[in-house]
Amino acid sequence: MIKKPETVNEIKALKHVLNITNYYQVSNTFLEEAYNFITKDTNNKINFGKSTIQFFNGSNVVEKFAVKCIKPNVVDGLVISTLVFTLLPHYNPSYSSGGGSSFGGGSSNNNNNNNNNNNNNR
Repeated sequence: MIKKPETVNEIKALKHVLNITNYYQVSNTFLEEAYNFITKDTNNKINFGKSTIQFFNGSNVVEKFAVKCIKPNVVDGLVISTLVFTLLPHYNPSYSSGGGSSFGGGSSNNNNNNNNNNNNNR
């Protein structure tokens, strides 16, 4: 069982840990371990990917677990610590037809500009 938070940072940490369950299938034991880990040291953080969780102390991986993301079309990952809860939203690349670009239609604009320039020079 997660101990009752006594400080503002512990309350934030508890909220962050409980929010994990919105995106990942984890046990209560894991939630307790995650809470204890991030409240133990301000350098501790937990990174969640699509299928793995990594506990970091600074830049060193302390533990690594397999995990199941329950909203893979919503989230690509999470980063949590005592003070941070960062959601990494799922990226869906959008494909446009026509081969144009956001800069005005690619080569057809150049052809039009060249034609206009030629007409102006006559």
